Amino acid sequence: MKLNAAAWMVALVVGSGSLVSGAVVTTSDQLEFVVGAGANLSVLVFDFNDGSSQSSFAWGYRWDGSASGEDMLAAVAGADANLTLDSSSFVGNVSYFDGATLHSAASDFGAGAVSWGYYLAGGFAGDDSMNNGNVDTPASILGGGVTYPTTFTISPTGASANSFGDSGRLLADGSWDVWSFGPYNPGTYAHEEPPGSEAPAAASVPEPASTGLFAFFLLCWSLRRKR
Repeated sequence: MKLNAAAWMVALVVGSGSLVSGAVVTTSDQLEFVVGAGANLSVLVFDFNDGSSQSSFAWGYRWDGSASGEDMLAAVAGADANLTLDSSSFVGNVSYFDGATLHSAASDFGAGAVSWGYYLAGGFAGDDSMNNGNVDTPASILGGGVTYPTTFTISPTGASANSFGDSGRLLADGSWDVWSFGPYNPGTYAHEEPPGSEAPAAASVPEPASTGLFAFFLLCWSLRRKR
C-alpha cells in the first residue's frame, strides 16, 4: 500500500508527540526524568489539583556541593520542553503536557486567592518573619528521604522568590520540594489541600521516535519526487 504525502505527515505528527507513561513515584528511585549530575538527589513535584486522574508529577535533580530550590526549578524547566513556568518573583504560571493532557494553572493573589503553594520535606529553609525581608539562617526542615513523604512543611517564607532562592531554601540529599496549586489563606499562605494525599507520577521522557520518523518522512518524500 502506498501512502501519499498527507498520510506520511499524519504519521509523523502522531509519532512525534508520544511520551512514555510514567509510573507512580513512591520512592525516588522510580523517577524517570532526572537532570543534573552529582551524588545528591532531590525531587521536584508539581501538583496541579485539576481533577484529572493523575495531576501530580515528579522530576529528579542531581547535584554536588550546595543547591537551592531555585537551582532545581531552573534545571528541570530548562531540560523538559513539556514543562513551562514563570518563576521570576513567584511561581505564578505552570503548564505541563503529560502526553495526553495539558495541565495548566496560574496564581491569582487578588480576589481569586489561588496560588502555587510551596511545601518542603528535608533540607533547610529560612524564616523572614512575615516577609520583613530579613531572611534568617536556614534551619533544618523535617522529613525527606527515599520514600515519598506523607507530610510536608509549608515554606516559612511564603510564596515570594525568597522561599525558593538560596536565601530561603537549601536542598539536602533526599529532600523533596512540592508546588501544590489551589485556594489559600491570604494570612498564612496555607492551602486548603496541602500535598501528601496523592503520590506523583514520574514525569515522562519523550520517546526518541520523533527524530527517526522525521528522517524517514524526508527520505520517502525525496524518493517520491524523483519518480
